[in-house]
Order: sequence, then structure tokens, then C-alpha cells
Amino acid sequence: MQKFEQVAYHVPPENQGQIVEVSYGCDEDYVYRKTYDRSDRTTAYARFEHPDTPEQEFDFDPWNGEPSLGDEVPFTKDEVEDWETVNSYVATFEAMDDSEGAADVEVQIGEVAGHWFIRTKDDAGGSDECDDKSYWSRKDAESAAEDFAEEHDESNAGENAAAYLERRLEEIAGEPDPDGEYCVYWDTTGDDEGPGKRYASPEAATAAAELANQGLHKHNPGGNLLCGYEPRRLVNGKWIGLDEEPEDEESTCPS
Repeated sequence: MQKFEQVAYHVPPENQGQIVEVSYGCDEDYVYRKTYDRSDRTTAYARFEHPDTPEQEFDFDPWNGEPSLGDEVPFTKDEVEDWETVNSYVATFEAMDDSEGAADVEVQIGEVAGHWFIRTKDDAGGSDECDDKSYWSRKDAESAAEDFAEEHDESNAGENAAAYLERRLEEIAGEPDPDGEYCVYWDTTGDDEGPGKRYASPEAATAAAELANQGLHKHNPGGNLLCGYEPRRLVNGKWIGLDEEPEDEESTCPS
């Protein structure tokens, strides 16, 4: 139970017998107003600073009438103790190697003192992308979470981050080119090392190699593989790494 729920609340005479019952409680830090709606059985709280009374001490006696209130101190999402995921979307970012990364972002709702908030959470270390706006009901918060996910989703319907990245690699790789100067090279200690499918650009070959490696690791989970696929380019009849400098051709001079 949170602090504002533990104080004793009293209904002023003018608020008694109402469909919406308003009562007040107090501790050394704040004055709290509790609103209970009998029609839908919802409860919400508001808190206020003690009123500025320099000439006399604050006299809190709501059983005699509504008390004076200082400035309101709104409840914030930082005070929410339990969050529930109600939606998700895919967000993209630039990875450390300048490639495109993607993360599954959860949109969560949480409640404190009858005020609902939304936030985002992901496993990629991203910060909360939602603002501090509060909502009066769970339904309103769920609707806001759905709208937020739809607005920020960068994937196609039904895709998670992994499916999004796989589709993007397939789009970049495109169709092989039998005359291309780039290839997906099978690099291994065995005697079957050599070039595979060829492509017209380094970007296409890099994407195709990444797809091939994903398939390799999928069928060999947890293994320390001594083989793999890598993009290479054809220079002087040899397949070399994309960043590898070609060897100088030996020149022959007549004696």
C-alpha cells in the first residue's frame, strides 16, 4: 500500500451523500483529496502542498468543511510500481558497425493513484519515448498505447524485429547476378572453400552473406563454428575481402 492510501480520509459535510464522494486526508508532507465515483466504482487521488499560512498553523479539519489547499503536486509515472505490456512495435537504429539495427519495443501501461500512464521498454537499452501525460482510465491508456505503437512502428504488419531485419536483408540482396564481381564466399578449413552466388554490388553480397550466416547459425546453435560466409570481390581473377588490398601483379621486363 502506498503512502497516500494509508492516511485517514474524512468526507466534509457538504460532500456527503453524493454519487461522487470527495474526502480528504493529510500527512506531514501533503494534503490528499480522494474522489470515489459510485457509478463506476473508480477511485482517484490528488495531492497538494500544505497551504501557505505564515500567520497560523495549518488547521486540518475536513469533518467541519473542505480544507484549504496549496499548490497541486501531480502524480508522475516514476511512481508507478507495476507496468503491464499491452502493445509493441519495431524501431530501427544505426548499429555500431553502421548497419541497420532493429528492436522490439514494448508499450506498457501503469497506474498510480487512479492516474494511468504509458511508457516504452526494450532490450536494446532505449529510453522511454512516451511523455508524462496521464489518463483517467485504463481504457484511455490502452487506446493511447495502441496509437503510440501504430504511429512509431517501422515494420510491416505482423513483423517483429528479427523478421523486419531479415526482410530488409532480402530486399538489399535482391537477385544474384552470374556475372557480378562480388560473391558470397564460403570460408572454411575444408576443401570445399570457394565462391557461391555472385552479386552486382558489395551491399547485395554483404546482405546475402549475412542471411547465409543466419541460416548457418540457426542450424548450428551454440556452436563455435570454424566456417562461415563472407562477401568478397573479384580482383585479378582472385576473390578477396571487400577491404583487402589486391596483391601487386608481378611485372616482367625483357632482359
